[in-house]
Amino acid sequence: MMAVCRPDIAKRLKAPSDLAREKLLDVRHSPEDWPRWLAAAGLPDRARFQVVSFDFSAFAIQAALDGLGVALIRAPYIVADLREGRLVAPFPLAIEETQLRWRLIYRPEARSHAAFRTFRRWLLAKARAEA
Repeated sequence: MMAVCRPDIAKRLKAPSDLAREKLLDVRHSPEDWPRWLAAAGLPDRARFQVVSFDFSAFAIQAALDGLGVALIRAPYIVADLREGRLVAPFPLAIEETQLRWRLIYRPEARSHAAFRTFRRWLLAKARAEA
């Protein structure tokens, strides 16, 4: 995950603390990403930053391309934008992606079925083994 923005915005950013003057473009399904990036940059207090949240990474990328702020994006999503210079990384800091989270959604009455409980135990064991 890397912070990216348009080159004109990057020129205003001399240090990560300068992000307090820009909007942080966030993706709702990954609310922990900016706090992790900011902490890695030595800025653990997210409260002093303005955050604009989007439902999808594509929207956050487009907002960054439109000059609305700085987005924290997975590099594979923006290879062409970086190569063409439409987006730049103003700081050499990147964080590892967090593990994907899965949820088992079921009706409450399913818990009373032995087959479901067996499946659930198996699924959880597989997930733990691969974590």
